[in-house]
Parts: sequence; C-alpha cells; structure tokens
Amino acid sequence: MKISASCSPGIEPILSRELKYYGITEQQRKPGRIDCVVDDTHIAELLVNVRTADNLFAIFGEFPVTNFDELFDSVYELPWESILKQTDKLIIEKVRIQDSSLQSQSTIQAMVQKAAYTRLCNYYHIQRMPETGATIKARIHIYKSNCTVELDLCGMPLSKRGYRKYPGLAPLKETLAAASLFNAGWKASNQLTDMFCGTGSIAIDAALYALHRAPGLNRNFAWEHYACYDGKSVQEAKRKAQENVRTQSKFYITASDIDPAMIQQAKQNARYAEVPLSDSPHKPGIFFTVSDFRTTKPMSDHGFVITDPPYGNRISNKQETENLYAQLKNHFERYYKGFDISSFCDREDFAAVMALQHARHLKIIDGKETRWLVRWTV
Repeated sequence: MKISASCSPGIEPILSRELKYYGITEQQRKPGRIDCVVDDTHIAELLVNVRTADNLFAIFGEFPVTNFDELFDSVYELPWESILKQTDKLIIEKVRIQDSSLQSQSTIQAMVQKAAYTRLCNYYHIQRMPETGATIKARIHIYKSNCTVELDLCGMPLSKRGYRKYPGLAPLKETLAAASLFNAGWKASNQLTDMFCGTGSIAIDAALYALHRAPGLNRNFAWEHYACYDGKSVQEAKRKAQENVRTQSKFYITASDIDPAMIQQAKQNARYAEVPLSDSPHKPGIFFTVSDFRTTKPMSDHGFVITDPPYGNRISNKQETENLYAQLKNHFERYYKGFDISSFCDREDFAAVMALQHARHLKIIDGKETRWLVRWTV
C-alpha cells in the first residue's frame, strides 16, 4: 500500500530518519509529508510507534481529471469495497484545489461520495448505505489536472498522545517535542533541562521516549475498521512495542516554569501519561519545579537543554522578547558551558540576537505559525 506520513513542514528530515529506523528506505519527500510503499506490518508499526508524524494516510487513488464526469467515473472505479463495509459511512473531510478548473469544494465532496456510494451499493446489492457502522474519512487533493484520494489511517491524529488533559496557552505539539529530542540526539543517559516547560510536552515526551513507551500503545486506529484489515497487525505491533517498554529506565529530567499553575497542570499531564515523577533533581524521573529560569542551574557539567521560551501570544512585545533573549544568553554562558542547547523561537534572527556561532536552524511551519528550532553548544 502506498501511504503518506504527514508532519509539520520543516521536520521532514527527522521524520525520514525515523521511517528508516523501521526499515522504510524508499521514500519520496515532499513539503510536510513523506510518501512510501509499505505492507500491513509496516503500517501497524508506524501507527503504534512513530513519534514525529502527525498523521498517516493511505493513497487510495491517483488519476487525471478535468471535469466532474471524469471525477465521478474515476472515483467509481476505485475498490471502495476493500475499505468500507456494508454499514460504514464515508466522510470527505477535506478538499484542496490548486490551479484546477474544478473549483467547487462542496460539489467535489458530493460527487466523490456519490460515486463511492454508487459502487458500494452495487457491490453489496443494497439501495442505500445505512451509515450505522464505522466512519471512514477521505481527503481529496486536486492539483491542475491530477487528483489524489487519501484515506485516514489514524482516526485521532498521531500528534495527540492522549495524555495532555491540560494544554495550557500555546502548547507545543507533542510531535514537535519529539522532533526536538531527536534533532538534539538526546538519550536517556543524559541530563535534560527545560526551564520553560509550560504544561510539560518536552519533558513528558522525553520520559516516554526514555521508557521506550510507544505513543500508540493505548489507542485504536481508523485502519482497524477497514474492510481489508487483517484483524491482527495492530495488536501484534502493540505486543512487540509492549515487550520493549523499560519499566526500570533511569533518566533525569528537570522541568521548571515560573507559573505555579503550569507546573500543577504539567504534573497532572505526567500522571495521565503514567511517567515517573521525582521530588528531587538528583532522583530518577521528571522533577517539576516552580522557578524563574534565571535561578536554574545544572546538576552536572554536561547535558542537554531543550526548551520553548515564551513568544508570540505568550509575551507582550518585541522589547520584552529582546530582554528575555539577552537574559537567556547570559544565563547559558554562565551556568551551561558545554551543554547542548535547543530552543524554539519565532524569530529567524534568533542566532544573531543571541550572538551564537555555528548554530543550526530548522524552520518549522506549525499550522498558521512559523517557528525556528535553533541548536547550539555554549
């Protein structure tokens, strides 16, 4: 099956490395996605284990289209009976059109559903689809005279781990937290500090990674409702993932924030994620603490800082941002010599403002926001 793994544009190289870890070496990289051909075992492994993909889609059909009659006929020819059972419901959740003579999204949605349902009714020898079973979601992309039909394999996006009951203000998406860890090369044997932890995304995802706890262990997937699903691949992938969980892994993560409410919410999120908490930075687990970043100090002479300082709607003005960056620079130079540091920011000139040499940048498009992940060594 040909699938597409979507991600925030900018982290495709990180997602690509993760896909290669699962044996997927033949890849077609595009902005915000990586296409590849996989078997059922790979699909199940990715659904359960992948940390940096937002969604997985099956590329169900690709064909030329210049008018609505062609669209209907081509969609009708697709083997919908391999996807939807007799009682299932098809929803066209998104239509994207670019440089095409077919401009009406609502007409395209109606036409695709009608063509699919016509084929399904003929196949199942029924007058209408009862739509009482599972819901299958599809997306239609039309670029010039080419149409692609994609089917959602996930259900709830992979970027939603399920533990973040308290998101906070402008939370960092879990997949970006994982990408920052992979980009830095952090391992559980290294001390990790996040002095702007908010509701705990980076710290919690780091703990899950250290424990080898797959993000999809405790959830179901849309693919399991497909008519062609073999009934066992996901459960087998979960069984293997569960065998890899490290219940006694020792890791030292210090996560702080100046806002006591954020720390309370971070602790609650960590409890939902079932990761170990600590009451001291010298003990294994996540040590959440209320503190100003200017008072944080490392517990060793080397380690990692990965953090997401306030910017955008979390800070009042540009001058306040400038002051924060200057204080960060002084603090890192005073206390974090030799540390590997990664910081999210919303300014392309962050390295210049911080007077950083040999800094590496990733430009990331996160929904409507553009942010940069900057990595350097003090």
